[in-house]
Amino acid sequence: MQETELNYEQKEAVNHKVGPMLVVAGAGTGKTKVIVERTAKLIRENVKKSEILALTFTEKAAQEMLDRVSEKVDKSYGTDIPIHTFNGFGQMIIAEFAVEIGLSNNQKLIGEKGKVVFMRENLDELDLDYFSPVSNPDGQLSTLADYFSELKQQLITPEIYANFSKTLPQSDDAEKQERKKHLELASAYGKYISLMRMKNIIDYDDQIYLCVELLKKRANIARKLRERYSHIMVDEFQDTNPMQSELIDLLYGDGVNGRSLMVVGDDDQAIYGWRGATLDNILNFSLKYKEAKQITLIKNYRNTQNILDCSWNLIQNNNPNRLEYLNNLNKKLIADRGSGVEPEVNSLHAQDQELSWISDDIKKRIAKGQKYGNIAILARSRRLVEAMHQMLDLHEIPHMTAGLGEDLFDQQIILMMVDCLKAIWHPGDNQALYHTLAGRLFDYDSHKISEFARIANSKRVNLYDLLKEENDPEIKQALQKILDWRNKLSQLTVREMSYEVLTESGLKDKLYKQARHNNKTANDVIVLSQWFRSLLEFEKITTTPSTHSYLQNFSVLRAEGEILNDDSLEISGDNVAVMTMHKAKGLEWGTVYVIGCNSKSFPYLGGSKGLQIPEQLRVVSEADSRLSEERRLMYVSATRARDELIITCSNFSSSGKSKRKPSPFIKELGLAAEEKLTYQSGADIENHRQAKVPIINIPSSMREGDNIILSASQAEDYLYCPYNFYFKHILGVFEEPNSVTAVGSLYHNIIESINQAKINGIQPPSLELILARISNEWPETGYQTQKQRQRDMSHAINNFPTLYDRLMKEPAPLSVEHPFKIKIPDSNLILKGRIDAVKKAEKGIIINDYKTSTTVTTLEKAADRTKNSKQLTMYAVAWQIQNNESDIQVSLDFVRTGQIAVVKKLQRSIDGMTVKLQEVSKNILKSSFPLGSDHELCIHP
Repeated sequence: MQETELNYEQKEAVNHKVGPMLVVAGAGTGKTKVIVERTAKLIRENVKKSEILALTFTEKAAQEMLDRVSEKVDKSYGTDIPIHTFNGFGQMIIAEFAVEIGLSNNQKLIGEKGKVVFMRENLDELDLDYFSPVSNPDGQLSTLADYFSELKQQLITPEIYANFSKTLPQSDDAEKQERKKHLELASAYGKYISLMRMKNIIDYDDQIYLCVELLKKRANIARKLRERYSHIMVDEFQDTNPMQSELIDLLYGDGVNGRSLMVVGDDDQAIYGWRGATLDNILNFSLKYKEAKQITLIKNYRNTQNILDCSWNLIQNNNPNRLEYLNNLNKKLIADRGSGVEPEVNSLHAQDQELSWISDDIKKRIAKGQKYGNIAILARSRRLVEAMHQMLDLHEIPHMTAGLGEDLFDQQIILMMVDCLKAIWHPGDNQALYHTLAGRLFDYDSHKISEFARIANSKRVNLYDLLKEENDPEIKQALQKILDWRNKLSQLTVREMSYEVLTESGLKDKLYKQARHNNKTANDVIVLSQWFRSLLEFEKITTTPSTHSYLQNFSVLRAEGEILNDDSLEISGDNVAVMTMHKAKGLEWGTVYVIGCNSKSFPYLGGSKGLQIPEQLRVVSEADSRLSEERRLMYVSATRARDELIITCSNFSSSGKSKRKPSPFIKELGLAAEEKLTYQSGADIENHRQAKVPIINIPSSMREGDNIILSASQAEDYLYCPYNFYFKHILGVFEEPNSVTAVGSLYHNIIESINQAKINGIQPPSLELILARISNEWPETGYQTQKQRQRDMSHAINNFPTLYDRLMKEPAPLSVEHPFKIKIPDSNLILKGRIDAVKKAEKGIIINDYKTSTTVTTLEKAADRTKNSKQLTMYAVAWQIQNNESDIQVSLDFVRTGQIAVVKKLQRSIDGMTVKLQEVSKNILKSSFPLGSDHELCIHP
């Protein structure tokens, strides 16, 4: 939506003074604009930024708000404005007040897979019987983890659940079984939480659940936070679950002393009930806050009137469970852009013809001058997205897909690595050994190894024992390598072992050499990189990060799954976008095809959960019914189209055997299907067998609109060697596990806590506490031996008192962990980062960076590193743009050796770096990644 002046209703929302307010913002009416403008207005009226709190759901949405606010108030990209995701805010509050509810302030956060691994490793303590089938004791864990998550989101404590379960009737066997089931679930839920607390672990739900617990148990903390946040705003309020809604209520309290709460949302766009959201929160807001003002935004700046009228016709069928009906509102949207063309519905004979017709229609549009990036295709299912993707491939139409959800653990290169780990751990695993020798790690002749496997099977001996007797040098060399790896099992974590396998087998070098010129190989590198990150997560959540432990847990990890990173949506500006309907929320295109609109497919009413929280316990609204949510999904899909909405369906499935009816939503839209039964596809999808070759693009994390966004360290990597930058940051290649990063992070966190305390005028943590923290948190992995680890940790403990004494004597810095995000002038580059400390100088400031290297032992070396540091020069560029400062010095403080150097940054040096950064963005956008001049530290071959 283009930037426009505020209309009357928007101004009323932006100018809201005190008390609660509900802003009902229909599709395309500028809901984000209201929050941005209100935040900017409060800041301009001298409300402290720290008193403003805006909450949203995704990092992307939070960042967009930050950028838009900062553009209006200070051009510093809003780095100190409290705009957070719900989870990010909760984690921040827990970190600050953990001790108030008996928690450590350095909890270990685990994700969805982590919960399942944790439950498996503590299976006996959960004391399962009803949910522990003898044949597959792991089989229920993922379901139980999801159920526990839903209980937290509904704010059902183990005590509440247990008390309820005890009241269930037990007059017959069926009732007794049901009662037993819920009593066991309540008990296991309580034990799961207790084990997590005992081991100082939290999951994503805990980031909010514990925050709610804190505010309920500690009235003094609740008061403190209410006094801190005078103006609270919530985006996409219709998507909140009971836990998030309770957090908002607790933060706002009674709203006295000129405080305000503004929630913005649209009940007609609530499509996330399947993940815990309930419309009860927005439908009953005015009942909860009887004094709440209510504003409805109905002027639409995105769509044409014909699209809006059809969408309004559809959504009326969700009455009476809508705000328009319940609160007597007018939600009929009025287009700012005129009537436009009528939406159309086209019915084809079979699904293949439907998809082929869409492809041909797109070609006609392109021939008339429409851009690929102005077109989207939305489908209800991943299966249909995949089918559309294949058809567009066949028609050679440039496109990007999102929502396919390929699983990491289904990738061949990952299965190969897991087979190798199995072969190393267990010599008797014939299948794993066979795949390892015949696969890419050793590439042994598959016919020969198959014959050996046949003989081993007929003789009923281990393939490994049979091959040991062979004189084939390739076999002997491969078995010796596997034996060497086996001898290291007790010394290496699973991640270290996996890296050793890739390196010693020579496969890593092969992949790297091919990756720059072969997209399929490059995609293998990306997949391996994500797998190594998952191994790192596994090492954090398991009590024993060994290869054996990983293999024991692999079945539950694979059952849980891990979706491959999908950046395509962020870079689809020059391509047709193909995605599931849920992925399209918040996006818009000129022309939108909504495909596969047949009954039973859409609305999709199947696939209910295996475990349901009893209705007596959960917050539920009639508006949350499955059919109503599916109708809202059609409403959201239709309103993604700015100019043209095209709906398609087919009379038969692709096989031609199953007769299909149009979706009832078509009639509810007020539309009728135009039959295109005579259409003949110009392509045969059945004969299309071309393998999909992945396109390697700039990751979404490096894109922001038309700009490249880089951290200072990423930009430094490009300046050092663009080819190395490609491997590290475009492919994200896996690097050898080491302790350097973890040690650096530990030192930085400790130094930050000391400096921040001094800035706040409070007592810094004592030396004793810090030494205990070093001992407890020193990294376990990345060392070749335990002796080496112990020596490095002892060195840190022995030398930290000297550093502590120096830090305590130094004046408090002006700022610590100073964030910046600035646009480099005359370029498409946004540079971001954090400066460790900014100190006051006699004239101007000193930008200080702490380093933990132990090799810089002289002042001369420290001065040389400081003078030539590209990263420090970039910090100076950022500081100058942010603060219009000319007197800038930079410093490297080598905290483990005591060497400190300070260098004056000349203006010509700052200007020179600005020119280099301008070139960086140009070259990355051109996919220019040439070799640098020095490769001593490069990870590419």
